[in-house]
Amino acid sequence: MRKRLILSLILVLATLFAASSVLAQSFGLEATRNKAQYGDANIYVMISTTISIVLSVAGLVFLAI
Repeated sequence: MRKRLILSLILVLATLFAASSVLAQSFGLEATRNKAQYGDANIYVMISTTISIVLSVAGLVFLAI
């Protein structure tokens, strides 16, 4: 029982610390994109984003199975 508790605690802490490093990706990129006048109006970007979302959802479904 004690091993399970320690393992669960380690897993939760590792997940929390991993999530904090992902949040660092959003700093400064929006200003850079606006300055470069790079928008999402490009059809290739929209198609790429759609495919990425569909594949992500499919991955989550297969992971759940």
